Amino acid sequence: MTDTIQNLFGTLDTIMKGIESLVSSQTDMMSKIQCIEATMGEPTKRIKMACNQTGKWKERRLNCTKINKCVDLAIPKNARMVAGRLTDNSVGDSTVFECEESFKAFGKKEIRCLKGGSWSDRPVQCKASGKCPDIFPGDTRGLILLTGKPSNNVYEDQVTFTCEPGLVLWGDDQIKCMFESVWTQKTPICIKMSLTECPALSIPENGYITNGKLSNNTIGDSVTFVCDPGYTLDGSPTLTCLKRSTLASPWLPWNFTDGLVWDITMPVCRLSNTGDCPDLVLPKHGYLIGGGHLTGNKVGDRIVGSCRKPYVREKGRRALECLSDGNWDTIMFKCLESKFTCPTVTLDTNSKLVVLRGQLSGNKYSDSIVFGCQSGYAILGNIYYMVCHKTGRWAQPIPVCKESGCMSLETVLEHGTVKGTVESGRYSNGATLRYECDECYQLIGADSRTCQMTGVWSPVHPPNCIEPDGVLTPVVVESGNILTHVVVEPGDALL
Repeated sequence: MTDTIQNLFGTLDTIMKGIESLVSSQTDMMSKIQCIEATMGEPTKRIKMACNQTGKWKERRLNCTKINKCVDLAIPKNARMVAGRLTDNSVGDSTVFECEESFKAFGKKEIRCLKGGSWSDRPVQCKASGKCPDIFPGDTRGLILLTGKPSNNVYEDQVTFTCEPGLVLWGDDQIKCMFESVWTQKTPICIKMSLTECPALSIPENGYITNGKLSNNTIGDSVTFVCDPGYTLDGSPTLTCLKRSTLASPWLPWNFTDGLVWDITMPVCRLSNTGDCPDLVLPKHGYLIGGGHLTGNKVGDRIVGSCRKPYVREKGRRALECLSDGNWDTIMFKCLESKFTCPTVTLDTNSKLVVLRGQLSGNKYSDSIVFGCQSGYAILGNIYYMVCHKTGRWAQPIPVCKESGCMSLETVLEHGTVKGTVESGRYSNGATLRYECDECYQLIGADSRTCQMTGVWSPVHPPNCIEPDGVLTPVVVESGNILTHVVVEPGDALL
């Protein structure tokens, strides 16, 4: 058809490379033309071109230029570019952005330059969350904040807890601030250690027990609760007694406190159907995150849930919102056992590692291995454990043992004396160096340093002996014994 039009009405030499369709009729002598993809010139717009009796085209011509580049990009707010470039991107090039800390990514982090000069997606948006509720460790007897901070926590901030010696954690030892401004778990509590039974339970008000017993429960025992008619269970219906190991002070891999605890807190019974949306039921092995409830939810209320380890969330979002039409915006998620197992850990014969807890093979999601070192060695960097991730990969590398003790080649203190030195320069854990200055010199810094389990001296830096601005002058009594020294400035006199 193109050849026919060219022969009858003249050559479309300026537009032929961009023609997608060219429709003509010798009766009305009219053609519709648009640019093909990968050309520039309003590719979605068609124009009509009429041919007059002289064989020339009337109206404007459509100019199509081949596009080889995508439009330049700008780094999204609260993001950074980690791969690619912002300008001069050709078809097939890609650019990757990621959000700054405490910001959550919405959209595609990687976008690709497509044929036609367009990008595959809009650049990622990075949104900030609100703050999670402050934590008050002092309100719980024996609870210690191990890592993190008690206040001003935002998205992805983490806090780790432990207990004073003789107490064991009931709850997760680590909680994480989510984008919804809630913690992944409630703040744990510390209970008295018991290796024989879990703490005694009580029947919730307006509820009763259907399985198990309230006291004398040991590892593996379960207790199930239900509510009276007209009431709905808010929380997990079944609690299971398990063994919990809590790292005690000092934080060393062999210094654990063991005890039996329940895997989750007691549920409560609330009046049924008092909200705008239907009451919810937690899936088996599920739990609520933050301060939400399964009952009495009004329009706009949100609940956030997750699954107890080693189960993972499937078929549903973790957050549900009560809509104005009285329905939830999505279905409740389900909890399924993770299908992945982590690879067997193989230790080198010269690694000097010793397995203190766990096993090297057959580990599933949330299983962990705790390592120590043979005598005379200590773990480098104080990373002494490995945890199996839900993806089937180890979250930490295999720890490394190094020869224990501290190195110090300092045997001489200028204008002073170092006591406790050894010729080899290697000191065992707990070894102490003491420093004294010569007469008329002043010690700046600590008078002793101790070798820590981590192989680092405390304090890190040795002291110095300096001559003071004045003159250290001994004060003597008539018998000639020196009682003390005083600093005398030039021109001062002793009375």
